Amino acid sequence: MATENRQQKTENRLFRILTFGCKVNQCDTMGLAQALIAQGWQEAPQGTAPDLLLVNTCTVTARADQQARQAIR
Repeated sequence: MATENRQQKTENRLFRILTFGCKVNQCDTMGLAQALIAQGWQEAPQGTAPDLLLVNTCTVTARADQQARQAIR
């Protein structure tokens, strides 16, 4: 019952995840996307504003750090 209620609240909600950094971040992003989809979220098509935007980044590399800051701005 609780799962059904949660899915109703997230039904038709769109998300997008921006990923910067290493392959571990890419793997983490896949896991996050799968978890959101399991809760009833849908991935936002290109050009569509999402209801939820996650920025998954790693600051080990200066380039990834710079890209993430630029995306957030």
